[in-house]
Amino acid sequence: MLRDGEEVETIVRRSPYAMMGRILLVLLFLCAPFFFIVPLFRIATWGVWGFLALLFIGCAIAVRSALLYAFNALVITSARVVDLDQRGVFHRTVSDAEYNRIQDVIFSIKGIRQTVFRYGTVAIETAGSSARIVVSGVSHPEAVHDHIMRMVTRAGGHSAPDEKQDEQEVLDLAATLKENLSPSELRELINKTQRGEK
Repeated sequence: MLRDGEEVETIVRRSPYAMMGRILLVLLFLCAPFFFIVPLFRIATWGVWGFLALLFIGCAIAVRSALLYAFNALVITSARVVDLDQRGVFHRTVSDAEYNRIQDVIFSIKGIRQTVFRYGTVAIETAGSSARIVVSGVSHPEAVHDHIMRMVTRAGGHSAPDEKQDEQEVLDLAATLKENLSPSELRELINKTQRGEK
């Protein structure tokens, strides 16, 4: 999966809080048979089969959930971002985006549960493709966003704004205007700029 010279920086997985519904379902199927063990076993053979069926369903959901958790990941490497998307036991999609192709990285945290437990969605938009890499249920999406943007900046995809350089450019422009324009022309230019005229 890794290319020559490429190193893994971080592996991002879904937050356990994002899987809370599935975890509660597993606990229900695993605990309910033991809660109703006496009434189920009074039914004799059908009760034993019902007990075993509920346990089997709970175990199957638990194994599937564990596999999906283990094989779904966003891998941040030294050269690109790789999305490993396991949608079922036999359905896997892998997509990647090199840092120089990434145009935008967006994160969102929606609702009370995501805000309290600090998980959300990270979306990566790339140049030349309508496809987006979207990873939902990520722990601390703002930190993932910042890490990817640092990697994009390091790769030369986006240049981080240098505030001191911007300030110096504005000061140089002001000095040039002051030298080349009379005070009345400078006031007129400022008024036009404030009115939005050219």
